Order: sequence, then C-alpha cells, then structure tokens
Amino acid sequence: MMKVLVIISSDNLDVAKTGLMWAINAIRNKWVDDVEVIFFGPIERAIAEGNRELIELISSLVEARKQPLACRRIAEVEGYLEKLEDKIQTIYVGSRIAELMSKGYIPLVF
Repeated sequence: MMKVLVIISSDNLDVAKTGLMWAINAIRNKWVDDVEVIFFGPIERAIAEGNRELIELISSLVEARKQPLACRRIAEVEGYLEKLEDKIQTIYVGSRIAELMSKGYIPLVF
C-alpha cells in the first residue's frame, strides 16, 4: 500500500500547478492508495489572492473527493488568513504532516 503526502510550497505557479495536477491524476487513476495535499508556505498567498488557475485545480481536487489543507500559521503571520479561509480549509499543519508521515505517507514536495 502506497500513500503520498503532496506538499505544495513553491510560489512558482507552474511548480504548484504540477503538484496539484499530479495529485488529481493520482487520485483519479488510482496510482496510489491515498493522497493528501497540504499547501505550506509562499503558494498560500496566491490562493488567498484568488489565482484563478489554482482555485480551479483545487476545485478539481475537491471534486475528486480530496479536501486539501493550508497552513493556518503562515497565513496568520503573513496577514491573509481571512482571505485564505474563504477558499480552503486551514489548520496548523506541522503536526498533521508529522502524523501522516508516521502513518507511512511518502512526502512529495513541490
């Protein structure tokens, strides 16, 4: 059984979109048993600001029955928590990442 944790951090939109597309296709095509997606870092600002391409890919991920998460603490420190929470669920992701890795999820970082 293979489980993957996709962490999308880069503010490079091409890199972030690649990570999202991989996650969506991995779920749809059953490449792995489970996929979790966490946004952690600079890319969160683009989501908070409503980048259309990212929002559409996040919607596709949700349609594939996977709810992505974003780091609440980064958004608090950077001052865009309210805008981000309008678009995606936020939590303090540090412990969630550790929990998933302890359960055997392989991190794939974009």
